[in-house]
Amino acid sequence: MKASDIKECPLCLSKDRQVYEVDYPFLGYQDFTVIKPGGRIGECLSCGLLFNMDSFEDPAFVESLYTDKAYLEKKETNHYVCSSEYKQPVTQYFLQARLLEKYLPENPSILDIGCFDGKLLREFRELNPVSRLHGFDIDCQRRPLLPEDVVFWDKDLNKIDGTFDLICISHTIQYIEDIRMLFIHLKRVLKKDGIVFIQVPNLIKNPYAALYGDVHYYYTPQILESILSFFGFSLLNIDEKNLFERDIVCAASYVGGNNPVKVLPDPIIPGCIEYFKDVEQRLLKFKHNSLGIFGTTINAGFTSAVLGSRVGYFVDENPSKQGNYFQGKQVLHPDKLTRDNVIILPYGRFGSGMYKKLSTMYKGNFILI
Repeated sequence: MKASDIKECPLCLSKDRQVYEVDYPFLGYQDFTVIKPGGRIGECLSCGLLFNMDSFEDPAFVESLYTDKAYLEKKETNHYVCSSEYKQPVTQYFLQARLLEKYLPENPSILDIGCFDGKLLREFRELNPVSRLHGFDIDCQRRPLLPEDVVFWDKDLNKIDGTFDLICISHTIQYIEDIRMLFIHLKRVLKKDGIVFIQVPNLIKNPYAALYGDVHYYYTPQILESILSFFGFSLLNIDEKNLFERDIVCAASYVGGNNPVKVLPDPIIPGCIEYFKDVEQRLLKFKHNSLGIFGTTINAGFTSAVLGSRVGYFVDENPSKQGNYFQGKQVLHPDKLTRDNVIILPYGRFGSGMYKKLSTMYKGNFILI
């Protein structure tokens, strides 16, 4: 379906929409390189849903990225998180499983939608050896990556048989085009007292998430809550310690009914565009060569796209990144820095805690942008 032919909101079916032209590079999740020089984001003026107009023009493009052999072989899924509760960085899967543990009954049945190589399921198995684990992904080639005792479903959610105490949708919901059908299946396979766990980038805390070019939807807490309510789900806030600072992290239980979608005030995309403009102007004022950029995700990818050849290296505390390269440049651990290094932290006002920590623990001149 071409973007020009999208007549209705994919969620509430309203015909009232606003289309924003975003003249900044859109990046892919696989390696955070530029996949197109700009894009269009649609906003439903009735329910506030934000959708990638270009992905609807070519919906097969998004799916093809995640069934490609190169993606399967890359296997870079160990995303580490620094938490005051643990001395060393831990994986997001480690934290997710421990966040959810207290909500699970004995011998739980768990389904991970978008399971890829099963790292989250492995964490649940570590916590509860008798858990009944199921994984779903769009490509049957995922099967060899999973533990042998995981029941694997592929391609079509309609294939999934059974009911579950917990359904996980971690960094997956933005890639599912038919959001209505997703929730039909969730209600079908969720146990009466079960919960759905969702984690997704938060546009409010990280505007750069609007530059993902390989997703169908973009989320704020208000948008996600509105969608859940529309399909009869009640929201539970489970990340009280804010372990995932730039993501929405929540759980939801099905309470029944369908509630009217809420009209959301203050369009966010114009604010994101102004934010990118301000960051670009500030970055272009730097006269340094061989600048460092902290991080190896979309924030760093955008910063690198603006600075171009003046980027000399990247910096990351993630132990799996050490000795590797990001966008053709070496990734250093911050303990390798000297006082002559200038490192940009592209995390805005929500990066103040990161700035304080890095400036205290390591050498180098850290600049929060």
